[in-house]
Amino acid sequence: MGDNPTQSTDEVAANYSIITIGDSAVGKTCITNNFFGVEFNAAHITTIGIDNTSKKITKDGKNYLITVWDTTGQERFAQLAKQYLRKAHGVFFVFSYDIKESIGSIKKWLDILKGANNKNTICLALLGNKADLDESEKVVKKEEGEKLAQELNMPFYDVSAKTGQNVQQSFNDLIDAIIT
Repeated sequence: MGDNPTQSTDEVAANYSIITIGDSAVGKTCITNNFFGVEFNAAHITTIGIDNTSKKITKDGKNYLITVWDTTGQERFAQLAKQYLRKAHGVFFVFSYDIKESIGSIKKWLDILKGANNKNTICLALLGNKADLDESEKVVKKEEGEKLAQELNMPFYDVSAKTGQNVQQSFNDLIDAIIT
């Protein structure tokens, strides 16, 4: 994309929605908070329903409004999440290295997405959160995440909401894939 010298500094070229989805307690809110520059809080309160935060970014001289929808991982809110998934341009599927069931649920969440959004152009990525844990605390290995991402044909990021490892990179890569 080239620069557009006639675009006002406040004008937004497009609005894009990114959804974080996965089981409860995998760190979706903390990952989102990290992207928006909010300090990590280990005592974070579980999201009930859906929350969102927006950020204007500039890429190739154009402004874009990125809204990140943080969904609850509670099954009873899956129908609510479907409403937001219909409009998604990008989706992060999140599992936690210390919750074995969370990686097993990724295909369920992918099925929910497919049932809600039939766009072929949606950008997807898999995030393995809590990469900062000692290996002895992990019940899911990084290789399992890499294998699942390869099977599902999506990029994989080994992230830590606590330290910030790969959080900005994963968001930047997904946003780049959405905009291009």
